[in-house]
Amino acid sequence: MKENKYLTAVISAYLIWGIFPMFIKLLSGYDAPRILFYRIVFALACVSGYMLLFLRKEIITYKESFFKLCPKEKKSALINIVSGGFLLSINWVLYIYTVNNINIQTASFAYMICPVLTALLAFIVLKEKVKAQHWTALFISIVSCVLLSTVSVEHTLYSVAIALSYALFIISQKKTIQFNRLITLWIQLTISMIFISVVFTTFEIGLQYDAYLLWMTLIMAVAFTIVPLLLSLFGLNGLPSGTIGFLMYINPLMNFFVAFWIYNEKASTNQLLAYLLMLLSVIIYNIGYFKKSANS
Repeated sequence: MKENKYLTAVISAYLIWGIFPMFIKLLSGYDAPRILFYRIVFALACVSGYMLLFLRKEIITYKESFFKLCPKEKKSALINIVSGGFLLSINWVLYIYTVNNINIQTASFAYMICPVLTALLAFIVLKEKVKAQHWTALFISIVSCVLLSTVSVEHTLYSVAIALSYALFIISQKKTIQFNRLITLWIQLTISMIFISVVFTTFEIGLQYDAYLLWMTLIMAVAFTIVPLLLSLFGLNGLPSGTIGFLMYINPLMNFFVAFWIYNEKASTNQLLAYLLMLLSVIIYNIGYFKKSANS
């Protein structure tokens, strides 16, 4: 019973992210970089306010923890935190662009691939052990991507790019586990804002001071960024990582529901087969968790 509040928090977070494409569709008249810019500005403002109110001691501890590191560890931490900011920006802009300019299916498929791709990168970069069923799941997911590419190479590349950017983000964050995650996110949001501001200045992209855009991106920052993020971070305090990993699939499955039943997107036979293969890879990937849950 004690885990119920943590379970409710995580499920709520992924349900919110699951309906996110419906909200993004309301901004289809605006380009992705502008949506991203205002999302980052408002999210950064919200996180800054939260930190000043509730995390003052943690900020001091964060600073002390960083300066206690040896020079090599400081360099590694900086690289991972900064690269995390860039990867987050790339992931967000790709996701927004894909939902509004391609289709929700392509964006959803990315997050079906993501956990399996993360396991592969963890093996390559972090030298983590990969079990036999994970290799099988990886192989099936590759077959799924190849099958999907017969329908559209471009769409498949967008799915892989979204998945890869988020998987690399997760890997970079695994190397900074000694730091408070919300404070690290604040730093990364700051980096993201600087990065996209430089892009806007370099390419002379003007900002649209549109009341509708501002209000909608404020809602996006609070309801679809900060709230689910805090819920998921709260859930991490009381649930095992295996449970969190399994619940992650609520997001793309909800996205597919939105794509097919709300927006009436169509899928060819090859696409449906690719999605089913990816679902099979998800089941195989989590087979250990299923067995553990059945025995507990």
